[in-house]
Amino acid sequence: LGAVKNVGGGAIESVIASRKKDGPFKSLCEFCERTDSRLVNKKITESLIKCGAFDSLELKRSQMMTMLSRTMDIASSIQKEKSLGQMLLFDHKKTDEEVPDIKEWPESQLLHFEKEMLGFYITGHPLAMYEKLLKEYSTAPSSELKDLNDGAKIRFGGIINKVKNTITKRSGEKMAIMMMEDLDGSVEVLVFPKTYKNVSRFIRPNFAVFVSGRLSLKEDRPKIIVEDIVPIEDARKLFTQAIAIDLNLLGMEGKVLERLKGLLGKHRGSIPVYFNVATQKNGAYRIEVDKELFVSPTKEMVSELEELVGRDHIRFEKSTLRA
Repeated sequence: LGAVKNVGGGAIESVIASRKKDGPFKSLCEFCERTDSRLVNKKITESLIKCGAFDSLELKRSQMMTMLSRTMDIASSIQKEKSLGQMLLFDHKKTDEEVPDIKEWPESQLLHFEKEMLGFYITGHPLAMYEKLLKEYSTAPSSELKDLNDGAKIRFGGIINKVKNTITKRSGEKMAIMMMEDLDGSVEVLVFPKTYKNVSRFIRPNFAVFVSGRLSLKEDRPKIIVEDIVPIEDARKLFTQAIAIDLNLLGMEGKVLERLKGLLGKHRGSIPVYFNVATQKNGAYRIEVDKELFVSPTKEMVSELEELVGRDHIRFEKSTLRA
């Protein structure tokens, strides 16, 4: 509990003392009733909800946050009645039946709160869904940037953790200093005024992006001097040079090929598509499809293609970075 933001020693002692005396908490109302509200206030309880400390109660975090104010009022009334030795007019079990019928927060919001409250993620990582994308289009993960050459042109994908917008002393123009995180670690990213003007709309915390620019190794830790920023969702569309699809004609039904042709025609664009075809007699060979079947690799197109031929049979050949 000491690792949770806003939770001090007094609050921790109150929670532990109550658990030792009366056992685990069975509901949010019971927690509020059994702890000292002077030490475990609303802000602290909100922090505990956000980090997942109450997940064992089997309620959505969004539900607990919504019902917290009323729950604390009822718990306070129960405490007062107990202190006066009165018969309880409020039953804390009743609040469990009055859970609001609302959806859980989006996964990105859940993870953001975990990171905010604990300094790290618990239930997952916001970049987990982009792991394949990061491997395909990043020049190197954060842990390997130090092994590249100073001044190298690179592309790096990750999530923006911290942003400090500032003004340059020389020109009085806006620039940004960011910390970006991938699945391996973090790196400092600098966006100078000339670039800032064009990409400022993408500079915000908890936003997943690809940055392109120059690597600086002049100090103890690598830094990236940004020349461009794009949302991570646009990576395939912007960075793909060609798509290669592995096809094994042995045992493949003709319907699959027809569906594949229809899928490519449905998502027409400018990106070439190649079939790496494996046959029993002639080995493997590469075929470029007609230009009328070139595609735009949107999220929808990629999802349909993966479902049809399998993720492991598709390779996105990335465009080279210009020096």
